[in-house]
Amino acid sequence: ILLTLSNPPISLPAVLKLTDSFGSLSRYNINWSKSEAMPLNPHTFQADLVGSPFVWKTSGMKYLGVNIVFPITKIFRGTNSLLTVLIEQSETQDRV
Repeated sequence: ILLTLSNPPISLPAVLKLTDSFGSLSRYNINWSKSEAMPLNPHTFQADLVGSPFVWKTSGMKYLGVNIVFPITKIFRGTNSLLTVLIEQSETQDRV
């Protein structure tokens, strides 16, 4: 699940509670210690992140093969360069 929250100090506890409720009904549990989160807002304070069960990533993370980087404005630059390399490799293989 890729989720964005506009006010993590307030909304994160509610999301965790909702996720735990869903887990108890569905018998599906999330391994929080393997879950990653990344603050995209440069004004997010470290104190706001303490106590959450996630592994916090400050420079970037990978989600379904896409690099999500900080600041978020770099995401297209990183993804496009990877995409360009993959296309070039594919074209090279097609010629052989």
